[in-house]
Amino acid sequence: MKEIKQGLQYLFQTRSPYVAAMAGTASTAFQAALDNLIEKGDTVLIPLNGFWPQRALDICERLGISEF
Repeated sequence: MKEIKQGLQYLFQTRSPYVAAMAGTASTAFQAALDNLIEKGDTVLIPLNGFWPQRALDICERLGISEF
């Protein structure tokens, strides 16, 4: 795991000790990205056309985002 952490630090050009690898599906990565980018009070524009935008809408609703 130490080698993976060092590889990620090199990849993202950071010395931060807070680097983590997550194993999961594409949905897991999408959820993690939105969780880290969106805060309560943000306005989010989601064009509803297909599976991923609907997934984004569901995630935003769980995060307490009420304006779309």
